[in-house]
Amino acid sequence: QNIISFMGNLFTIKFSENNSEKVVFEKGICWVRPVTFDPKDIRKTLITWLKRFAEAEILRRTQEWSKRMETNFGTVRFGQQSSRWGSCTHDNNLKFNWRLIHFPVEVIDYVVIHELAHTKHHDHSDRFWNLVAQYCQSWKEQRKFLKRQMVAKEI
Repeated sequence: QNIISFMGNLFTIKFSENNSEKVVFEKGICWVRPVTFDPKDIRKTLITWLKRFAEAEILRRTQEWSKRMETNFGTVRFGQQSSRWGSCTHDNNLKFNWRLIHFPVEVIDYVVIHELAHTKHHDHSDRFWNLVAQYCQSWKEQRKFLKRQMVAKEI
C-alpha cells in the first residue's frame, strides 16, 4: 500500500481516471490521475504536482512571515538538497527544500522563520535565536523533528 505524508498528514495513494485535477487530497486519500497507469508515470505526476504545490505554498508563507517579521529577502529558489531544509545567502536570497511539504505546517513555518531571521543575523548568535523564538516559540521542538528525519530523499 502506497502512503504519502502531505503537510504532516498521511494519505493512501489511489489512482483515478475521473478527477478533473491531476492530484487531489481528501479524507485520507491522495487521488492521482496520471496520463498512463505506468508506475513511473504515476510517480512523476505526483512528484511534479507536489513540487509545484510546495513552491507556491512555501513562497506564500515566506511572504507572510517576512511582513510579520519586517524582513526583506531577495530571490526564493527551491531544490532537493540532501542535507539542508533551507538556506540564506549573504545577499538574503533564500533556498528551500521542496520536500518540506511532507511535514506539518509548524515545521515548514519554523524553517521559513529560521531563514528569514538570517536576513537580519547571518549567524546563529543569541540575537538570531532570540529573533527565531520571538516568532516561533516551539522552535526547539521543530528543530528536533527535523533532526530526527532521515536525509531528505525520494518519496
